[in-house]
Amino acid sequence: MRNILQKLYWLLSTVLRLSALHDIYIPPKAPEEYKKLKMQNIITFVTEFENPQDPLWDKAIHIIKNLSCYQNGNNDRSVYLHKIKQKFKEDASKCKTPYQYAEAIINICYNYACELSICNVTKHYDVNELSENFSGEKTTFRSDFLNRLNQDWHDGNLADEKYLLDETMYFKEFEQLKALPKFKIATRYTGYVSYKTTAENESIIYRYEYNFNKKVQHHKKEIHASIRKHLLLAIICLFMAFAIDRCLDLFQDQLQIYMTAFSTTKKLALLPCIKWIHIPAGLKSVAGQALEWLLLLIVSEVVTSGLAHVCPVLSSLSDALGDIGNLIKDAIDISFAKPAIYNNNCMADIAAGEKRNKSVPISLVLSPELKKYIKYQKNGIHADLFKNSSIYPIADVNDESITKNLMQLEELYGYKFGVVYQSNFNTLIVDPIKSSNSEAPKKFFPYERIVSPNGKNGVVMIPKYKNNFLLLNQYRHAPRKMQYSFPRGFSEDNSTSSENAARELKEEIGATIVNEPILLGNVISDSGLTGNRVDVYLVEIESFQQNQLVHEGIKQIIEIPVNKMDDWIRQGKIDDGFSLSAYALYQSHIK
Repeated sequence: MRNILQKLYWLLSTVLRLSALHDIYIPPKAPEEYKKLKMQNIITFVTEFENPQDPLWDKAIHIIKNLSCYQNGNNDRSVYLHKIKQKFKEDASKCKTPYQYAEAIINICYNYACELSICNVTKHYDVNELSENFSGEKTTFRSDFLNRLNQDWHDGNLADEKYLLDETMYFKEFEQLKALPKFKIATRYTGYVSYKTTAENESIIYRYEYNFNKKVQHHKKEIHASIRKHLLLAIICLFMAFAIDRCLDLFQDQLQIYMTAFSTTKKLALLPCIKWIHIPAGLKSVAGQALEWLLLLIVSEVVTSGLAHVCPVLSSLSDALGDIGNLIKDAIDISFAKPAIYNNNCMADIAAGEKRNKSVPISLVLSPELKKYIKYQKNGIHADLFKNSSIYPIADVNDESITKNLMQLEELYGYKFGVVYQSNFNTLIVDPIKSSNSEAPKKFFPYERIVSPNGKNGVVMIPKYKNNFLLLNQYRHAPRKMQYSFPRGFSEDNSTSSENAARELKEEIGATIVNEPILLGNVISDSGLTGNRVDVYLVEIESFQQNQLVHEGIKQIIEIPVNKMDDWIRQGKIDDGFSLSAYALYQSHIK
């Protein structure tokens, strides 16, 4: 764990160095500018390429085209990787190389999708080739894609360690530290550059390869000029330290003269003080000199730090001493450095440019639960669940200031807002409710509820057989015990409520229905927890079947005379809320 924390510390320190650079922030594009350049669009472009020189290409593209996520237009890389692994497991030949290659293609497509969402960055290809109106060959994009794919695939080296892997929580030591770039030095280099636009036409973003050598020379000159400026300021700081030393010597000499004269006039014994301030010649040994230099350094550091605080272009003495060595080294390295950078070898449309993009600020990174909640609210079938109320008003999660507050509450208090859990049967929602006390530190509080996933009512059936009620002796998971209850169930999307009632009776007790089920009304069994309504039906049945095996927890079907139902309720044998509510509606119906 200590080793892992050290690596994370190194990563965090690098990120903080980069984030402190001037103008390093690059905003994302406005969504409308890359809505046709999502991952699915990139994959579609790539599947149209022909690559006869690569024996794996056609096999990998065939695998991708047959993925359901590709056919459905999915933009989630994780879904693609999961489906590729699933296809491999189903493949009887168990030849994994084409599937690994397909995964490599998906990864590169994902990288392009990320790159195309960033605002105003130069690229190795003509972006115009990816527009809807472009009808020619995607020459530069194809060349760049295949180059990147070859670099990533690397003739299949380490393919077993990179592709078709299951996600784990296992941390493996990275053993090729020397192969990593020297981020600390690179960060220092980038600090020398102003990041100002130097293109002939500032409204156009040219390809990376356009005037490449000229741009390299320009950057070298800019870095050298910045180093000279920093070096000059560092030298000024050193001269300031020497000036402070000289001032201290003059002050010491003047103080000695003044105190000697004052002693003679006033006849005071100040010579011990003078001797204490001025170190006698006999004591000016190596240790004495070291003490003088230490005092000088302390005073110089305090003074130069104060000046640096007032004038940020200056540095403290310690920083200046450290900077001079780095500046000289950087100047030498930059002078002899050769750019070891990838360039697209396809020089077609080298002067082609992309119009500058409209940027937008980065929005809050919402939790998955809040994202689902916002989407859930926009779904028309759930509109009634979010009616406004002055008693328990639901927060407007489309307001960014409110979502920011909710995320802070999640971090500080461990709250969880949004759609917390979904299944085919229930959806657990935690609503952010506005606090009635506007002065309270917590402006919102969580209030959970369970709702129907499809917005349809469930069903409870009162099966009546030869003047007897049929009750299920069924094991219920929530209370973890056996219960006597009427049959009930969830509604299916493509069926009416009465059809669902008939289906449930057929599934649970094998019932043959005599007449159409009679709707008695609907109830909410526990309005403190759930908003789910259930429709209650009275159903006359002709026959039923006892299951030999326990099905859905049903151990037995019990026949109870209608006139004995009240006795069972008084005796506490029936405590199921749905059944009690249904029986109350039945009593109201027969009166």
